[in-house]
Amino acid sequence: MKKAHKILLEDRIEYRLPNGDLHRLDGPAVEFHHGGKYWFSNGERHRLDGPAVECSNGNRFWYIAGKKCFEWEFDAYISQMKMRLLQTKKIKK
Repeated sequence: MKKAHKILLEDRIEYRLPNGDLHRLDGPAVEFHHGGKYWFSNGERHRLDGPAVECSNGNRFWYIAGKKCFEWEFDAYISQMKMRLLQTKKIKK
């Protein structure tokens, strides 16, 4: 498993892999002191439990594997993933 390193900068905290990619699985990979938060996985904006970008002004943006999407598209994708998981569990029983 790749280990991201915490980097303290003047206006933010970043978590980066040894190759320089922003990456963090248990929280935002970039946390600005003014309140903005960005989630990344292997250098791509990505989050499956909410918006991947939360701005300090309240704006929010959703990304899956680097692809920007509307909130309703994100919700539909997560619903599909949950349905597939339930179907897989039923098949295994």
